[in-house]
Amino acid sequence: MLIPVLRRIGGALLILAGVGVATSAVLAFVPTPDDTSILARIGNNLRIFFTFDYGGRTLNENLPVVDVLLDRAGKSFLLIGGGLALATLIGIPTGIGAALRPYQRLGRWWRRLLHGLSALPILVLGYALVLIATEQLEHPPFRQTLQVAGGGVAFLIYLLPMLTLAVGDGLLSDFIRTIEAETVRIREQDWYRAARARGLRMRWHLMYSLAAPITTTMANKLAYLMSGSVVVEYIFGWQGLGYLILNTLVQAGTKDYALVLAATTFFVGVVVILHLCSTLVALATNPRLREA
Repeated sequence: MLIPVLRRIGGALLILAGVGVATSAVLAFVPTPDDTSILARIGNNLRIFFTFDYGGRTLNENLPVVDVLLDRAGKSFLLIGGGLALATLIGIPTGIGAALRPYQRLGRWWRRLLHGLSALPILVLGYALVLIATEQLEHPPFRQTLQVAGGGVAFLIYLLPMLTLAVGDGLLSDFIRTIEAETVRIREQDWYRAARARGLRMRWHLMYSLAAPITTTMANKLAYLMSGSVVVEYIFGWQGLGYLILNTLVQAGTKDYALVLAATTFFVGVVVILHLCSTLVALATNPRLREA
């Protein structure tokens, strides 16, 4: 068990280092007003990445990079975590229900509704929810209005962007289909049929077998959620980490490379860690993987 775990951890660290090198190189090609060569900018970015030298101050706001990063990351990961939680809470029971009771009329209509909403792009779904909420509420559902919004409006200000992120761009639809396919696959295995024939209650065994596919799917969808969060943050005024990266790169003048590199490293680090966690769950629940 220890050797496969160490192998996965080493692979995760190599992926993180590779992404850091690639990001450092790409950022060096962004035009700047100074005369620094591309190789010098690549070297400086690599030094910042491998030494974690993010203790300076931002160029535009003159604030500590770490403070800005943590403030924006907290907003982004509240949004992403909420979206992932909603996708999980909706997708798991819907996918399992589709596998166990595929011909139930109410379940079929519910799945059609979810698949239809999930087919909408995040941009379209987000603006539609903003327009509907603005017509029905006293305040628009933007994060900037939290200070003057009441309890119900404040709840919607948090719920609507998370729901947009969880449902749009086909994410929820893919999640439901994955859970449904995995449930069908598990139920068709010989050990599952034999256990059912003996009269055993299979709910716990089914959820245990689904643990690895669910965590792997969540880890795979996290990258999509992070990219989608940039659009959602712009629509609902969240001003999180994704919006910070975009705004820093498109602004005129000297680019704040340290801030962009720190934010990118933070994003990639979370994705790699979650992928590693999903791999460890798969190793814990599937003995055959530990023999590989």
